Amino acid sequence: MKQIILGLLTVFMAFASQARDLKIVGQEFMPIQGSGADGKMTGVHYEIVKSVCDKLKWKCTFEIMPLARNLEQLTSGDAQVALGLAKNPEREVIANFPGMVTQVGYTFFVKKGTASKYKTVNDFKGMTVGAHGGSATGKDLIKQDKDNNLGLKIVEETTAETPAKKLSGDRYGDKSAAYLARAVGLYQTTTDKMDIEPVSFDTFLQSHSILVAKKGVSDEEFAQIKKAISEVMKTDKIKKMVAQNGLLIHPDQK
Repeated sequence: MKQIILGLLTVFMAFASQARDLKIVGQEFMPIQGSGADGKMTGVHYEIVKSVCDKLKWKCTFEIMPLARNLEQLTSGDAQVALGLAKNPEREVIANFPGMVTQVGYTFFVKKGTASKYKTVNDFKGMTVGAHGGSATGKDLIKQDKDNNLGLKIVEETTAETPAKKLSGDRYGDKSAAYLARAVGLYQTTTDKMDIEPVSFDTFLQSHSILVAKKGVSDEEFAQIKKAISEVMKTDKIKKMVAQNGLLIHPDQK
C-alpha cells in the first residue's frame, strides 16, 4: 500500500510540475484585443491565446493595460505573454516571437464624405495627423512622412483609440486625419458611431505576433506555446474569426 501511495504521489507531483500559470497582457486595440462590454479581455488574439491555454491545460489570466505597461511587464517577467504586437529590435531584446500571427493594413482615416478626395499619400501633404505614438502605427506614420516628404504635423497619442476619437470630434482642426490599422479604425467607427471613414488605399501591411517573455519562460515552455499557436491558427474557428474582423492570417501560420 505504501508503494502504491508513493507511486500516486510521484505521478501527481509530475503532473503538477507541468501545470503553468500565465499572465497575459494586451492593450486596447480592438478587434485584435481589448475590453469587452463586461470589462474582460476579448478580441482575435485573445481567442487565439485562450485556445492555446486550453490546449496546454494551463491556467491563464488576462489583463488590459497601456502599451508601455505591457512591455514593462514582459521585461520584468511579471507577465509572460503580450498580445497583438509588431516585431522590432527593442521588443526582441525582452521577448521571443513564436512566428507572426495576423496581418492588417494601415491607412488614413478622414472625416466622413471626404475619403474620395485622397488618392495617394501625397494628398496628405502638410496635414495634421494623429497616431498612436511609440507603437508600430506611429513609427510607420513617421516613416511615411519622411519617405514621401509630406511635411506632416504628427500628433502622437498615448493610446490606439485616441486618434479616431479626436478626429471625429474635430479636435485636430482643419485639414486633419488619423493614421490607424484599418480593421481597428473600422471597429471604432462602427462601435462608437464616429463620423470618419478610411481612404481606399492601404499604405502598409503590418504583421502582429504574440510575444513571449524571455524572463521566466523556459525554452521548453516557449516551444510548447509556439507549437500550440501553430495548431490553433489552423482551426476553422480562428480562421473564421480572423476573416470576420478584417484581418489576414500571416503566411507564417499557413
